[in-house]
Amino acid sequence: MYIAAGHRLIPAGTLPEPADYYRRYLAADRAVERILRDGLFTLQAREVFPLRYYFRSLLAMEATLEKEWTGMTLGETLHRRLRTLLRSRPQAQIVVVEPFRLNVLRKR
Repeated sequence: MYIAAGHRLIPAGTLPEPADYYRRYLAADRAVERILRDGLFTLQAREVFPLRYYFRSLLAMEATLEKEWTGMTLGETLHRRLRTLLRSRPQAQIVVVEPFRLNVLRKR
């Protein structure tokens, strides 16, 4: 997680994942592997790229965490760090960067 101030990204910390975070991704990976193995689809391409989420305020980010990223919390240390960084840079935005994998499949 970063604070975007002008053209600079200032490291703020890491957003802790909920306990089932990796289990959900592994389940999705297994489902893709199964349909490829069963011959229902062929893999045309696979790309990993950084997916960025931008938040104009700490309040907006907390609302998103509560409504859409269920189970995720900032934690007190990260929350305090973000408040400190944003206080000294009022025009800055919060940026969350997450690796995103895109599988392009073709139906047989």
